[in-house]
Amino acid sequence: MTHNTLGQLMAATALLLLAGCGDGPGRARHVVIVSVDTLRADRLGAYGYARARTPAIDALAAESVRFERAYAHSSMTLPSVASLLTGHAPGRHGVLSNMMSLGEGSDTLATRLRAAGFRTGGFVGNPVLRREAGIAEGFEHYAESFRVDGELVKAPEHSAALLTSAALGWLDSLDPGSRVFLWLHYQEPHGPYQPQHFEAPEPSEDEIELPQNSSHSGRGGIPRYQWLGHGRLSEYQARYDAEIAELDQELSRLLLGLRQRGLLEQSALVFTADHGEAFGEEGVFCAHGEGLGETLLHVPLLLRVAGEAAALRRDRVGLADVAPTMLRLAGVSSSASSLTEDLGDRTIVAQMLGEVGDWNSWRSIRSGSRELSEREPRPGKTAPEPLPELRELRTALDAVAPWLGDGRPDALELGPREREALRNLGYLER
Repeated sequence: MTHNTLGQLMAATALLLLAGCGDGPGRARHVVIVSVDTLRADRLGAYGYARARTPAIDALAAESVRFERAYAHSSMTLPSVASLLTGHAPGRHGVLSNMMSLGEGSDTLATRLRAAGFRTGGFVGNPVLRREAGIAEGFEHYAESFRVDGELVKAPEHSAALLTSAALGWLDSLDPGSRVFLWLHYQEPHGPYQPQHFEAPEPSEDEIELPQNSSHSGRGGIPRYQWLGHGRLSEYQARYDAEIAELDQELSRLLLGLRQRGLLEQSALVFTADHGEAFGEEGVFCAHGEGLGETLLHVPLLLRVAGEAAALRRDRVGLADVAPTMLRLAGVSSSASSLTEDLGDRTIVAQMLGEVGDWNSWRSIRSGSRELSEREPRPGKTAPEPLPELRELRTALDAVAPWLGDGRPDALELGPREREALRNLGYLER
């Protein structure tokens, strides 16, 4: 879809709204969202990766509408997940970094479905998605810590097996006949890459040795929290692939559990990721959150609706389109921005802040065949003027994703244990 005027472009960026009124029983009795942390679309067999070990994801793709060009609205977890669950871009829902929170009383997919009579359960493996971040809004059951051998464990990151077991156990606790909204956010393959089963590839003679960075940044070298004692990129990539393979096994178990409980064939199910991971693209290695380029924002997106045919979609869509789609399929709202219709390429806005005080802020816009991605200039500097054909996009960005400057919000208060957990995952330097 090509926008001829700035007014049309601005209207398109405003489509990320949750509609208000219902339109009948819908096509799905249940809603299931599976989001995966740090999963590149091009590491799945369904998206063309020859070395993929993802049979469950690929089989799901064969039963789904597969979106070739789906984009996150941030390369950080919390802002991206907030977009997934609210239907808004970061500039609208207000979460621009992992150190912020979704406002109390926010209108989310969970609040809408719970108000419509759904039982709502969320299961997350990433401590960034802690309850204090506001992402639990609308979930009557929200699991961010899990019992192992009877003991409550609050780890820096939780295995996919724990999430799957907890989610299936919660489903078994519900009254028969309940309408269900289930969301799982699996942490694999977020770094540090520590698969349970792994054989390191043989080192290559011509392989470049990357240095260890002194910080958690991946620019020009391996982030400190990812360091394995060497800088051979091939092993980091192999470990990443191995974590995806282990995640795939748990997705298989989840889908089997849903089928056995009679839920899968009555569900609208989405499989996606919060963002990607860079392995050298734009000079960044084994990291994310350091830009809004294709590698970091292009994510897998599968939509399986019971009884509906599989298809391939090549129009550009965003994660903010998921919430209104699920509401529409559940019969809770009728939204013009639903993924059930090919509306042509949608305008996708992304935005994020670095750690507070770090002045590492980015914004981007994709519209028609054009893309503009910018980093906020440091104080006293002026941003370079974009090419003439991109000036219209700059004007649109200024309106819908302005730089915050001195008005940027404060970070959340974090306790010692939270800070340690986030440091171990590369989210905090100190």
